[in-house]
Amino acid sequence: MTQKSIMVKGKIIQVQMFCNNEYFNKLYPDPEHLKNFIKQQAINEEPLCIIDLNITKLMIETWKNIMHPIIPHFAIKALPDNKICHLFDYFDCASSNEFMQILKLGKNPDNIIYANTAK
Repeated sequence: MTQKSIMVKGKIIQVQMFCNNEYFNKLYPDPEHLKNFIKQQAINEEPLCIIDLNITKLMIETWKNIMHPIIPHFAIKALPDNKICHLFDYFDCASSNEFMQILKLGKNPDNIIYANTAK
């Protein structure tokens, strides 16, 4: 893992990258464009999360291989992004909207745990 520091409004923002510099440079051949985007998000105080979906997919497969027969269930409330949801087969939904989101992706409804402790 590498860390990059970016100065915004007198603050130093640490950005953690879960890949080495060589890999990062292949992914983002124009690092200034990404750096400017990160700065703009920080200036606007917008949340920012950079996720390499290939690494996420590899982590899921590693879990399945090492932790079998324990099946990972993705909690939609943690990050309700369809690109992430496509990587998982099993889900933990806490609302009917989350449930419908997963069904619209064509996922098997038998692989959804519907649990909301507040309701």
